[in-house]
Amino acid sequence: MTEKKQLYIKVIFVILVTIILLLFKGFAESTDRYFEGFYSVIAGERFPDSNIVIIHISKSDLDRIGPWPIKRSYYALLIKNLNNQKVSKIGLEVFLSSRLITQTIYDKLLKNEIEKSGKVVLSSLAGNVIESNGKFYTDSLSYPSPKLLNQSFLTGHLNYLRENGIAIPLVIDNRGDFEKAFSYQLLGKNSEEKSTLLNFRSSWKKFNNYSLLRYFELVQNDSGELKYLKDKIVLIGISDPQIASTIKTVFDEQLPGVALHAFALDNLL
Repeated sequence: MTEKKQLYIKVIFVILVTIILLLFKGFAESTDRYFEGFYSVIAGERFPDSNIVIIHISKSDLDRIGPWPIKRSYYALLIKNLNNQKVSKIGLEVFLSSRLITQTIYDKLLKNEIEKSGKVVLSSLAGNVIESNGKFYTDSLSYPSPKLLNQSFLTGHLNYLRENGIAIPLVIDNRGDFEKAFSYQLLGKNSEEKSTLLNFRSSWKKFNNYSLLRYFELVQNDSGELKYLKDKIVLIGISDPQIASTIKTVFDEQLPGVALHAFALDNLL
C-alpha cells in the first residue's frame, strides 16, 4: 500500500470518528468519562480534605433505630452534640419535607437546636434547572420545614447537572431569589466560578466518616476521638443505597448524595 493511500485512509478514518462524536453526544460524553476514569485510575486515589467529616445513616443504623425517615429528634441530638464538639459547620444533606405530618412534633425541637448552633446549613431542592448565558435558573424551589419556621436559617440546593460528568451550579436564580449550592453555602466564601465540575479523586470512604450510631457510641463513651472534630465541617446524610440517591464513579459503585456534596466541598476548598 502506497504512503498516499495510507494517508487517505487515515484522513477518512479521522473524519468518520469526528462525525460520530458530533452526532452522538452521549457517546462523546461517555468517551470523556472513560478517559477521565482512566486518568483517575492511573493517577491513583488521593485523600480528600481532612477538614471534611461525614456522618452517615447506614442500613445497619436503620435496622436498629427504625424505618426511614428517622425521627427528627435524632438530628436535633446530633446537632447538639456536634455543637459541643465545636465543629466549624454542620450540613444536613437530608431534605426535611414539610409534608410529613408525623415529623412536625419534632420540628420545634430541631428548630431550637439549629438556632442555638448558628452553624447549620439545611438542604433545599430546586425544580427544573436551565442554563442561559452562563447563569442558572429554576422555576421552583422547595425549602425544608425548619426554614419555614425560621426564615433566617441558611439553606443550599442539592441539584446537579449531568454534563460531561457531574456539574453543580454554584448559584441558582429562582425568580430573583438566589440560592447557593449546598457545598458552596458550607464553604462560606465567594467564588468567581458559575459552576463546579466534580472531581471524584477517591472512594467516598476515604473521608473521615462515622455511621450515626457509631458516632453516638463515641459520645456515650466520652471518647477522646471526638476531639478531632473541632473546627471541622460535618456533613450529615444517608448512605443506605436502598434509600439514598447514588451515582457511580471510578472508585465507588454506589456513591451516596451526602458524599457527592462532600466531594463538591472538597473541590471548592
